[in-house]
Amino acid sequence: MLIIDELEKKPRNVSELTQMVGSDISTVSRHLQVLKQAGIIAASKVNNQVIYRLLYPCVLDMYKCVIKIKDTEL
Repeated sequence: MLIIDELEKKPRNVSELTQMVGSDISTVSRHLQVLKQAGIIAASKVNNQVIYRLLYPCVLDMYKCVIKIKDTEL
């Protein structure tokens, strides 16, 4: 969720996301690929960098709802 949280703020490249979430670049890249294949994020090439952006900010609302339900069930 950290990646999605950061992409909600603004589009970012993999290096920026790696620094922000505190994981290695290969882990962040794998997560980005999963999110891209799921259609949650998009990637575009700008110069020599790939910039990722969140396509559906409502994903965060769904996540918050699931957490709320989970907390209520405890």
